[in-house]
Parts: sequence; C-alpha cells; structure tokens
Amino acid sequence: MHLGEITLECSRAGSGAAALWATLQKFPLEKSGKFAARLEESLHAATGLHRMAQNMGFWSLEPELDICVFSLKGSNSSQISRLNRDFFERKANNNIHLALLKLTRENCPWNLEWETDELVVIRSVLMKPEHNSPSFWRKVLE
Repeated sequence: MHLGEITLECSRAGSGAAALWATLQKFPLEKSGKFAARLEESLHAATGLHRMAQNMGFWSLEPELDICVFSLKGSNSSQISRLNRDFFERKANNNIHLALLKLTRENCPWNLEWETDELVVIRSVLMKPEHNSPSFWRKVLE
C-alpha cells in the first residue's frame, strides 16, 4: 500500500464523518424532528416498493430503512443473475438508477438451484420525497 491509497482511504472516512456532521447540524437527532420524519418517509417508500415488487411477482427482502432489495424469479442462480443484470441495464437506459448487489447462499432466503457462488439482485435506495409514490414504484418495476 502506498501513501496515495492511505490518503484516499482516510479521505473517505473523513468525508463520511463530515457529511454526517453537516446533516446533523441541519437536522438534529430528535425523535419527532425533521431528520426522523425523512427517515420514516424513506422507510415507507422502501416498504411500498417492496410490497409492489412482491405483488408483481418479484422476490423482495423486507426493508429495514431506505433500501429495497428485489429480484426477478427464475430457476437457478446464473439465469436469475442474468435476468437481473438485463433488468438493471434496461432501467439505466430509461434513466432509472438502481444498483446491483451480490448475495451469497447464506444470505439468500429464496429457494433456487445454485450454479454459482453468488446471486446478483437489484438494490434501490429511496431517499427523496418523490420516491414515496406508487407511480414511481411502478416506473422502477415495469
């Protein structure tokens, strides 16, 4: 490891700390404050996307905060991973920005045939007020 790598790694942690500090200056940690309300809105958005995904036939993990993890269904890990990568690319081309996440067998609750060590799934972070909307969720999933 050289100085550049160390500097970059330390900058990441420092920038994260600075971002948290700035956020807490604007939105103090108060049980019924603005920050708590935003977190709750984000949880509602992620839960709404999760429910809609399940209703539309996707696999979906119950969100804990503002992240919804879901997957198209298939019979084996390589097929499902390919379907999810194609879905991700299609959405990116339509200006819907999602992320890919790799799950190991141990972290995957769904019943499927494992041909690979990991399963590629879709990850969506819902942080903006407009994300808490059924029309937005449909746009993500269709």
